[in-house]
Amino acid sequence: MDAIALSRSLLDEARAESDLKCSARSYLQKGRHLLFEKHRAGAGGMEIVLAYSTMMDHLIRHLYSAVSSDVSRASANQNQRCAVIAQGGYGRGELNPYSDIDLLFLYS
Repeated sequence: MDAIALSRSLLDEARAESDLKCSARSYLQKGRHLLFEKHRAGAGGMEIVLAYSTMMDHLIRHLYSAVSSDVSRASANQNQRCAVIAQGGYGRGELNPYSDIDLLFLYS
């Protein structure tokens, strides 16, 4: 299974929505459904959690990019820097569908 191609395809579909929240929700629903179908077709558990982690990587990058560009415009004269760090199962690349996502936002 090519998780990168799958997540990029889903992200391209989700970008068509104007509302960021709705697009993220749509991305997650479609992605979980596709992974469920792949699992039913014989894909192993580790393959599914790795693929789901990859999908979340792409979604979080997309959300971070969209939000940070808005913040940059709002506070253009301030040098705001922030890093997003994955922790827990997600940080290990072993995120199960419907598990919580542990993120650390590191800023000055």
